[in-house]
Amino acid sequence: MQKLQPSLPNIGPTDSVSIYQGELTPLCVIECSKKLKSAFPQIAAGFYDILNDRLKANGFNDARLRAAIDNLIDTFNYPIPTISDIISFDRRLKFLSYYEMCELVGSYGEKVWKDHKRLKNGMYAKLSDAEKYKLE
Repeated sequence: MQKLQPSLPNIGPTDSVSIYQGELTPLCVIECSKKLKSAFPQIAAGFYDILNDRLKANGFNDARLRAAIDNLIDTFNYPIPTISDIISFDRRLKFLSYYEMCELVGSYGEKVWKDHKRLKNGMYAKLSDAEKYKLE
């Protein structure tokens, strides 16, 4: 996983950032389309053209597309998936302001401070996320 640090200075209170960073390559789109076609052969051919357009419009990258397709294959229950079943997939890191942290203390107690890390930009992230994604 790439470091997310370059994205962090622009976040503000109650913001989040996708864990997926990078670009969407044609090779990845082709590989994922083949995988999707194998898992759901009943999908119409025109679906893939629209999907490709929506992936670009929604700022997808290779890692997010692969994860979205894998998630769809693992969890989808209906006969034919829709484009929104794919493009709605994301994993995001939530960042909290000092004020939001104080509100959590009121609900959960002082342990909240031990469970979060203050980042250089003044926001707070879960300690586990900060360690996993090397947030500073």
